Amino acid sequence: MYAGITILLLQPDRVDEAIDFLTRLGDELIIPFARQLPGYRGHLGLADREAARFTAIFFYQTRAQAGQMDPSGRLWRHMLEQLTPEQAGRLRDLLAAPPERGIAVVVSPSLAALAPDRVGEALPIDNAGWRVEHGSLDCARDDRGS
Repeated sequence: MYAGITILLLQPDRVDEAIDFLTRLGDELIIPFARQLPGYRGHLGLADREAARFTAIFFYQTRAQAGQMDPSGRLWRHMLEQLTPEQAGRLRDLLAAPPERGIAVVVSPSLAALAPDRVGEALPIDNAGWRVEHGSLDCARDDRGS
């Protein structure tokens, strides 16, 4: 199994707005689009508010499939063509730099299966003070006393 990893650097003064926008965009467009691609096995979104960074990880069966969504590629452009002009403009405004993209082999398959039956639930991970919300692991410290 392979992971296509996209890292988005966010405007530092608009981090919460960017995370909310990217989460909605993912739910409405990116995730449904990715689910239709050959080899799709799941996804994970990571938000690091302190570093102003959003990381999207999509799992695929093969390396070639994990490379399908390269930001310079045809499929990425096709997906972005589905954005309204307002959405496209807002996305440009919220990003501090062009997306970074990489592919990695999944060496721990249990990570690819992180709570697939509990997407949409808040899953406290008290040891690190992180939590899983709406299928994303929020890397910001949990404010519940940890």
